[in-house]
Amino acid sequence: MHVLFVNKRNIFCTRQTKLLGGAKTFLLQNRKHVLYSIILFLFNFSTAFSQTLKTAKTGNWSNAATWSPSGVPASNDSIIIPAGIKLTVDITDTAAAITFLGDKVLKPDTLTINSTITLTITNSINIKQYPVDTSSTVNISGLGTLNTGNLYCGTSGLSPTGSVATNIILNLSVSIISINSFLKIYNPDNSGNAASVPTVNVKTPCNLSASSIQLISTGTGTGPARLITFIAETGTTINLSGDSIPIVINSEVSLKTSKAVFTINTASTINFNGNQSQIIPFTISNSGSGGTTNTIPINYGNIKINNTSISGAKLITAVTSTNVTGSIFVGDITTGSIFNTNNYAIGMGASDTL
Repeated sequence: MHVLFVNKRNIFCTRQTKLLGGAKTFLLQNRKHVLYSIILFLFNFSTAFSQTLKTAKTGNWSNAATWSPSGVPASNDSIIIPAGIKLTVDITDTAAAITFLGDKVLKPDTLTINSTITLTITNSINIKQYPVDTSSTVNISGLGTLNTGNLYCGTSGLSPTGSVATNIILNLSVSIISINSFLKIYNPDNSGNAASVPTVNVKTPCNLSASSIQLISTGTGTGPARLITFIAETGTTINLSGDSIPIVINSEVSLKTSKAVFTINTASTINFNGNQSQIIPFTISNSGSGGTTNTIPINYGNIKINNTSISGAKLITAVTSTNVTGSIFVGDITTGSIFNTNNYAIGMGASDTL
């Protein structure tokens, strides 16, 4: 066994050897090596005790009895929330991941984050869907803040086998949700209603930030179940800070107008605040292998442009009273916008840049 002793001048290690019946003490000259070993030991000790916790009943995050096994989650624990559970986050805390489970009888899951409280999920939040006839509704609400690496509505690579198309509904009404990377919405459609149809509703007073929003459709189905819906309701704000094209549709079959719905209500705001060149799309083509039959139109309420790159944010079509029903703000309106305009007072050409 090795025992470490630290004083102001030196680090000593005592090796106790039963065979010799005594102890040998020697000075370790390489202090950095010992400190590194201590840090590595502590890291491995912490990682070894990460676990998966499941909510056993409706209750508060801070209550050990809410969880199975009993105990408040640690920062590297993964969380599973079964259908029908109402979980209230009443303390500022961190966990590695959250997975919401669906249920055939459509019992909603509800995660409520209280005012002044911040919940940080370092990896991802997953709204799970299942291969056979299982729908789910998830509500993330409250006056607090939710931070996460990624948010997935649906499951990548899933092959539904049911006879009835199921619905995956995600309602976001928490005051602030900050997604470090992507909001991805999946619909795997294998035809014959073997599909999971996702809908994401961003509801007031939600202020959502993400690198990009991606609508991803896999499988070979072409029927009515091949549908992905994203809705930003009145009074909400969507901040898109990442990719050059921050709204993407990726489909394995030809994209048609009826197969993807991207709705931004009149009094909602989309803020393009990246630090690289961004395109503000008014139509979306298919970036996937299926090609495009019809582009998907996007009509905005308000547009904010706070892009800080040299190239700025580029409008790829002229602004009209139809595709922008509210105002366009350029600059940081919290500190004083460069200018703003009503409706269609700015008529930008296809290659002009703001």
